[in-house]
Amino acid sequence: MFRKLRLVTAGFGALAAVLTIGAGSAFADPGRGAIVFQQKDCVVLTVGTVCTDVHTVFNSTGTPSGNFISTVNTRADNSFTGAGFLEGCNNTNTVNAQQHQLDQDFETQEFHNHNKGQFSFECFGFALTCVFDVHVHFAEGQFQFQRSEFDCA
Repeated sequence: MFRKLRLVTAGFGALAAVLTIGAGSAFADPGRGAIVFQQKDCVVLTVGTVCTDVHTVFNSTGTPSGNFISTVNTRADNSFTGAGFLEGCNNTNTVNAQQHQLDQDFETQEFHNHNKGQFSFECFGFALTCVFDVHVHFAEGQFQFQRSEFDCA
């Protein structure tokens, strides 16, 4: 089921690089296998302004014994500030995501993913703020746990 998940993860990282390069972003390899993606941009539309600030660090290493270890850490901050008929409408969201994976001979041995964040929305007198926290851990051929918490006020 998780066979070749490493290739999917690597493909996702490459896709993220392609999507962010050239759009107010930076791409760097600071050494030791780490790849850093940085995108910070705002777009002004008729109905408001959308801003994005994404920072991702991907690091991987292979061992002579056939192990492949990868980590991905991302922080994404997004906002919308309304204009025109949406004046006074605002939306913000923040997500922190961490992923760790150990593959051996192209088969996933261990996988851990943790996503935590918050989003807020206010418009026309309605306001909502939600937080979420999602953990998934896979090891020894099966899911060890999956936990999701979601709360809105």
